[in-house]
Amino acid sequence: MVLHREGSPVSWGGLITGNKKAYSYLAESIGKFPYPEELAKEFESAGFSTLKLRWLFPRIAFLLLLRKGR
Repeated sequence: MVLHREGSPVSWGGLITGNKKAYSYLAESIGKFPYPEELAKEFESAGFSTLKLRWLFPRIAFLLLLRKGR
């Protein structure tokens, strides 16, 4: 399965399983999830400080390490 945040999602999972609806929902929900920089700003406005923001794999997932109270 290949999903893109920008542009049209390419859903191999839907083709393989025959359940395109489930995989299109997954692509849509991924597209609505904020980028890590935006998510870090939301946490900072709630009183957290960002200790580390690191992309994992080729920008598939990310690590956001936060601390409350600084």
